Amino acid sequence: MHDGDSTVSGNVMTARWEFGDSNSLTGLFMNSTRDTNVICLRYNGDPQTTLPCGYGPNNTDDSNVQLYSLTDNALLGATQLQASVFSLDASSLFNQLARYVNGEPSPNGYSSDTKSSGYVVNATLPAQERHTISFQAYGTSSQFETTPLVPQAFEFYNGSQTTQYSVLQGTDTIHSSDKLTLAGSAGLSTATGNAGISELASAAATWKPTTRDTYSASYALGGAAATQGRLQILSDPASLRFNCNGKVAFGSAPGEQPTRSSSNSARVSYTHDLHGGNVSLTLYRQVQTGVLLPVYVNGTVLNGLGELPPGYLQQVGEIYNSPAGCNTPAYTPFNAQQLYMTTPINGVKRVYQGAEVTGFFTLGGLVVEPYYNLTGAVANSTSYIFDNAYSITIPGQQLPNIPLQKAGIVLDYKAPHSMLEWLADAQHVSANNPNDLPAYTTYDAGVTAQLTRGTLTFAATNITDTYAGVFSSPTWAVPYTTVGGTVIPNIARPLTPRTYSLTYSVKFGQGTTSQTATAFRARGPGGGGGGFFGGGGAQSGAGGAGRPGGGGGGFRSLFSPLPQTPPADPFAVGANPATCSAENAGKARQLSTELKVYQAQIEAARTAAGYPATMPSPALSDATVIYHGLGTTYALAVTPKGAGMLRVVAGCMSLHSARAEDVTQRKLYAPASPIFFVPQLTFMPAVGMYIVARQPQAGQETFRVYKLPTTPPKSPFELRVSAACAGAVQNLATPSMAELAKHFAAGAPTPSWTITAHLAKGGTWYELDPGDPTVIPALMLCGRIAATTDAELASHGFAGKAVPALNYTPSLGLYLVRPAPRPSPSASP
Repeated sequence: MHDGDSTVSGNVMTARWEFGDSNSLTGLFMNSTRDTNVICLRYNGDPQTTLPCGYGPNNTDDSNVQLYSLTDNALLGATQLQASVFSLDASSLFNQLARYVNGEPSPNGYSSDTKSSGYVVNATLPAQERHTISFQAYGTSSQFETTPLVPQAFEFYNGSQTTQYSVLQGTDTIHSSDKLTLAGSAGLSTATGNAGISELASAAATWKPTTRDTYSASYALGGAAATQGRLQILSDPASLRFNCNGKVAFGSAPGEQPTRSSSNSARVSYTHDLHGGNVSLTLYRQVQTGVLLPVYVNGTVLNGLGELPPGYLQQVGEIYNSPAGCNTPAYTPFNAQQLYMTTPINGVKRVYQGAEVTGFFTLGGLVVEPYYNLTGAVANSTSYIFDNAYSITIPGQQLPNIPLQKAGIVLDYKAPHSMLEWLADAQHVSANNPNDLPAYTTYDAGVTAQLTRGTLTFAATNITDTYAGVFSSPTWAVPYTTVGGTVIPNIARPLTPRTYSLTYSVKFGQGTTSQTATAFRARGPGGGGGGFFGGGGAQSGAGGAGRPGGGGGGFRSLFSPLPQTPPADPFAVGANPATCSAENAGKARQLSTELKVYQAQIEAARTAAGYPATMPSPALSDATVIYHGLGTTYALAVTPKGAGMLRVVAGCMSLHSARAEDVTQRKLYAPASPIFFVPQLTFMPAVGMYIVARQPQAGQETFRVYKLPTTPPKSPFELRVSAACAGAVQNLATPSMAELAKHFAAGAPTPSWTITAHLAKGGTWYELDPGDPTVIPALMLCGRIAATTDAELASHGFAGKAVPALNYTPSLGLYLVRPAPRPSPSASP
């Protein structure tokens, strides 16, 4: 016996050079080393006597990853250009040269090396009237090699492969009207295994015919990148996972290489707003053709194809009979039918389709959020390797470990002026779930108290102790059934036992305040809690963001109510050093001067009939502006270039917040947007510059914020199926999340993000700074992002940057930190 500890260390170095105001160069070097002592786990059918077994000391599994990247951000006229090159070197050493099996030396091991390089180029053209056009090109080239350490490992660990992938794509987002937004893209891709060139295309539309109804639809068509095939890695007999209760063994086997693949997907959704709530329905279908799919293949099939070397089954049988296996009586037969190996099979057609219904209802201080998901996932192939009597994956039937149904409800109650907030939820998961358990329902509950200093939270999870346990075992396990009707006993992974927790968090230091936002999630408008970006909700009352006594943070804390009379100098630049540095003030004055010149041109074009219907847009240094003629008045849509310039405007110029009733009563121009809190600045002579505080869309931002997970998330970058994640929102979230997934999986470049690593007590966490701040709300609608505070993070040994930055660490997944309050800007002198 020996321990299975891991040691992880790393180095990160970044350097940034700025060449004037329009060009910057960023270099990154990152290195990570992991050293792990190897252990194994044999399950002998008795959870009381099953213990981890060591192969012996000095057997290790080590890895080393190095990433180099260089990124150039430039502004060529009004065109934003970003170019990146990167190189990734990864190596691993699975060293079992000191391995013992049944007390006898059984050396084994292999080394693997991966070398990847690539480039990314993005260009965003200046907005023209209703169009926003961008182009993207990227490509990668990778080489993989596996080398055995000893001759006897050659037949198990050996192979090499080279893959390439490249894409060229253009996207146009069309703001047709206040009720209709269209988006389309077209491109080409090439990939190893995909002979020739594959076409890429997508189209999406969001239509809001009334104030209560929203329809959206999207369709995407294109080729798929080839998946890397397994590099001739066959589990050696001593490395198989034996299920002694089921008399079977599981491992991995080499499979087929990728071939030409493609996919098409369609999604439609409908949302209806109710008084104090909403309900949404989404239907989707995705068809993937020619994909490489790993499935369990029976040893009888593999042996018939010659994939198992001579004597392999005999060695497996000897291990199965021995104490290192299942300790069965000597010469107990173990045949190929008892062996299942995960093997990639090409040319598979996989179909995902389903529906989701979500709701959000408010009844006084009670918030009710029900949901129901129906997910169908099937795969088909004419290959005998895929479809035979021993197959666990049955053609045309639900794929293993993907539940058909999920449902739940969340209840959140906070009485007016009460210090207590109550939360309860129930979640149902049907059979065929990843835990191999029968269908189950779990219940959680909690209460949080907002004290004068700090927040006290009591929570209970899995209150009924449903299918609870510590060790995996055959108890409650749902067996597999093959195409031929054979039942294979299984091992179930139990749920976390009933757990109680009591947490107290408080901030210390000058200028800190007690946490006042809900401990569970950001409350919606009228919910009494702080808005997610630190300010009040869209309909905050007195004391909300920007109002006297408000505790808002982030950009919203810099907004004041609309003035009752036209401002004398709407583009004035403030002089408050707390929000407007000398450098930012210079940029703000430049923008102020340019807007004043354009305003004078508009006034000069005014006639007795009113303002002109159209006006040409001027070329501004750090923003774009679009004119909207409204007869007796006009509106300007001002878009700062990048999050940095948005901070300049928010901190140095006078901005106001317009509520929904303000738009109606004062006849203000309200630009359309499918995403909440997209920073779209608008100017009208009667009120100056303002942002419309929008109501949340159905099932979106405020209503699906998560707590920090208690266990590391398995798929932190997975997009959830949701009515909110559709149309332009989905188009924005999908590539952004994919960039993060590829970066943290293989060190791929992130043209849309600036990623900075930080070391903390709990390990390394990463600051994710988006080039476009509207990505954050889009990811909130489409991903699983936790909301937290500095105090809660400190209890886990981590930290984080406040919005609009996103944060990530493997043990917590993606999370946002609510910002601390900021002072309001001073008036212009």
